[in-house]
Amino acid sequence: MKNLRDEINEIAQQLNLSNEDLQLVRLTRYKQILVSVFEKFTNLKKTTLNIWWWEHFLEPRYSFHSKDVFEVLLKLIDNNEIVWFIIEDKRKEQEHFWLYEGKISAIISILKELHFEEYYIVSKKFEWIVCENHHNLLIGSGKSIVEKIKSLDENAQGEAQV
Repeated sequence: MKNLRDEINEIAQQLNLSNEDLQLVRLTRYKQILVSVFEKFTNLKKTTLNIWWWEHFLEPRYSFHSKDVFEVLLKLIDNNEIVWFIIEDKRKEQEHFWLYEGKISAIISILKELHFEEYYIVSKKFEWIVCENHHNLLIGSGKSIVEKIKSLDENAQGEAQV
């Protein structure tokens, strides 16, 4: 049975994505990056790596439902910025995550082709984290991203009232 990494690789090839657009993080760096993300943005212990991180995000955090999460992500994250992309794969043994680095437009292109549970996008400077969970809720933690998400949410609510 194919794992999610194989599916992502096939989709990336079909979309002609380069390594600059999206690439799997080397195994030698994988664990330390995941642990750093985990420690920076959650109040969980390393031994609980496979549970829903978003339930344990540190403040400041903010969440909302969006009609088009991908459109929101393009507004939140500069496409020239290289970010960490962490996607859950329950078929994977031990840690249920794959870790990539790439541009938000490439990540969105991949996500549009997948059925996924949850994913996280993280600033490589560890300034913020954004998650879309299995409830289709967009959740952010970190001051700069929370401010951006709140602003987009408030604008969307204002437009809905007009």
